[in-house]
Amino acid sequence: MTTTKSKLDKIPEELQATLLDGLDHAMGDWARYLDTMNLFTAYSFNNAILIYMQQKQRERTPDGQVAGYKTWPKAFKRYVKKGAKSYKILAPILVPTLDKKGSPLFNSAGKPMKHPIGFRGISIFDYRDTEGEPLPEPPKRNPMQQLDGEVSEDLFKGLAKVAEARRIIVRRNVSKDDLEGAHGRCYFNGMGAYKIDIADIKPASAASTFAHELAHAILHSKDDYEGHLATSIKELEAESVAYLVMNHYRIDTGEKAFDYILDWQKKTLKADQVREVMLGAGDRIAKAYKEITKVVDAYLEEVKS
Repeated sequence: MTTTKSKLDKIPEELQATLLDGLDHAMGDWARYLDTMNLFTAYSFNNAILIYMQQKQRERTPDGQVAGYKTWPKAFKRYVKKGAKSYKILAPILVPTLDKKGSPLFNSAGKPMKHPIGFRGISIFDYRDTEGEPLPEPPKRNPMQQLDGEVSEDLFKGLAKVAEARRIIVRRNVSKDDLEGAHGRCYFNGMGAYKIDIADIKPASAASTFAHELAHAILHSKDDYEGHLATSIKELEAESVAYLVMNHYRIDTGEKAFDYILDWQKKTLKADQVREVMLGAGDRIAKAYKEITKVVDAYLEEVKS
């Protein structure tokens, strides 16, 4: 296993401590951090951690309304106050991708291909350090929770669109006996996930289970899935994605066993190994969450119009 330092060596040294402090803080209350992560959906996991931690260092309520110095006047007609202190986040350093002969490669659109070789720190500013026109109201998410406690069928159809895009067959209301008591199961072959079964359970639990199994399908291989335990980081990733997706659609799925999984990691791994695993897991959680909600949001907009 590589060390935490090897994962951080491309990040500016002045941001490494803030990132690791923020990660340690997040691991202290993972569910609460995931609630906050919903505010920073436009940012990578590492940048969400950096913004979150820097806001906490200034004793500010975490808030996702941040932007660059030039973006504030251009997009919002607001201006950064004189003397305002920025937050630092990471931007990739991109260089041209070359072939074996040293010639630049181009993509299908005819544009030069580039790849990251590291990161540099850039500045963004909190809305509380700006002034000008009022901020626009944040977009309201279409609540999926109906008054009778049921979950809208549109959410299931949206989640099914995610599965369809990955050519995954979905079966709902499968007998718990067939699933050996499990709420859901993802099936893999050599090409990846090909089927998801959801048990005959209450709608909110079924939706959460659907998102959980989709996360496994997106993030994990056959060996990952069949070898993972309830205490594994793979289970933390899938549970975190399900929690974020349900939170995105304002559905309360109750308490999750994040502390139990994290405590197990801390007992079985060294501190730097836990950090390394969690940095990787955070990126993966954000990846799956964004893929799922992007497809579901698009479907909900389509049926609404």
